[in-house]
Amino acid sequence: MNRLLFNLTPKQNPYQEEPNSEYEIWGEIILTINDQSKTIEILGHQWDILEVYEWFLKNKSALLTETFPFYFEDEKCIANCRDILYEKHNFKDLNEEIEYYDTIENYFSNHHFKLKGTGTPMLFIGLKNNSGEVSWFDIKKQEYSYFPFNMQDFIESTDHEFTKLFSRWHNSDEDKSLKVLERIKEIENSNGNHF
Repeated sequence: MNRLLFNLTPKQNPYQEEPNSEYEIWGEIILTINDQSKTIEILGHQWDILEVYEWFLKNKSALLTETFPFYFEDEKCIANCRDILYEKHNFKDLNEEIEYYDTIENYFSNHHFKLKGTGTPMLFIGLKNNSGEVSWFDIKKQEYSYFPFNMQDFIESTDHEFTKLFSRWHNSDEDKSLKVLERIKEIENSNGNHF
């Protein structure tokens, strides 16, 4: 089974003069899908790594438990299904329309990964057909791309990646470390979760 993996590497922040940059862990964020013969980079970007942490804590439970709730006769990836679902316009009344879009929004808000403020692809990560799936629309190829993967392994490896990353900040007494730890605690408290 394929493995979906985050590789998070702290880097020098090129925007250190920006307000609140001392509360960030600037770094390289790489998301890959690995099978036994090759590794494909899905995402490679430098940004605040704590944005990934916030997304992960907020959506971790949904990633593990919420299966894709929509049925399509022809098998399609999650990203493609999303675009098709938003094309519907024939509703019997306003209540049906509101309920329909609420259902779509509730699911996709928990399964959409994007680094805010960047041009990264809109990735959708969820459970479909008893396994994880990562999918997106590839603008260059003008087609949908998707890969199945082991969701439990993804959650465990991402937990491990953050534990490894944060140990550096817990073992330092620099002023920046205190500010970063303060932000980590704030993210954990707002999501009712922590490592």
